[in-house]
Amino acid sequence: MPKILIKPEISQKFLKNIVQLIPILGQDNNKLLIAVSGGPDSLALMLLAQHHFTGNVMAATIDHQLRSEAAQEADYVAQICSQIGMPHFIEKITVSRNANIQSSARAERYKALHRIADAQNGQWILTAHHADDQLETMMMRLARGSGIDGLSGVRPQNGNIIRPLLNFTKDELQQICDDAAIAPIIDPSNQNVDFDRVRFRNWLSQPQTPINAISAAQSAHALQQANDAISWSSDILWAQHHAQSNDIIMLKNMEKLPHIYQRRLVLRAISCIENDVKIRGEQLSMIIENLLSMKKATIGDIIYYNKQSVWTFETAPKRAPRPQKN
Repeated sequence: MPKILIKPEISQKFLKNIVQLIPILGQDNNKLLIAVSGGPDSLALMLLAQHHFTGNVMAATIDHQLRSEAAQEADYVAQICSQIGMPHFIEKITVSRNANIQSSARAERYKALHRIADAQNGQWILTAHHADDQLETMMMRLARGSGIDGLSGVRPQNGNIIRPLLNFTKDELQQICDDAAIAPIIDPSNQNVDFDRVRFRNWLSQPQTPINAISAAQSAHALQQANDAISWSSDILWAQHHAQSNDIIMLKNMEKLPHIYQRRLVLRAISCIENDVKIRGEQLSMIIENLLSMKKATIGDIIYYNKQSVWTFETAPKRAPRPQKN
């Protein structure tokens, strides 16, 4: 049986993170579901959770069926869980092989984790995102021109999904596996330079790269706090500036608001009418530019215009079908 040997400073850092994210942990019978792929990050998370919360922890491995080795790797995780006395579940999923296979796999993986958590009465899902992941995410989004929301990186909590390792480095997590004499699985897709994340990871791993993962994690946390403050004040401004008449959303006296609040309120107005419309940063800037210059335009199925300092958004009238040619 692997011996779970956790250094005291690592143990306390993990426990502090968990308690901050789940203050009621320990007061009730909170069951934790750990997402475990078999890599060093998720194995370390599993060992940390078992060390502190034995009896209230279970693990799940999602087989995406994208590689022939995946089923064998899931069985390997199951063996480790059996040795340390942790319940383990495997679920196979089907992933759409579209242009962004990683995004599709991620979406289906989280659906599967929620199904397992619900079936096993698990209150919280823990994933092993760490400081190096956070740095990669921030750099990828910086390269795409993201704003403060995107540059905030990976959130430590999203609903009942908890990420307690964001201030841990990959080296620290690998050391936990080494101390337990557990050999992690090496996923070959992590070496595939066809993926943006892998190319950034390779660049960041160069010795001369003057960027520190822990410092980046601190910056991400500061940006998250700033973003939360903007969201909080945006709620106040929304109550002051918006009005609704049936399915028409109106924003009044928007011209003098700072641009960041114009963006937040316009996005909220659009989502009230068409929740699934996807708007990129440059599109949003164009919408605001059109409104400020009194231009009437459409985005998706929404028409918007500025009439007497009232920015108005409503569903565009359906176009009559084109006559059939004989």
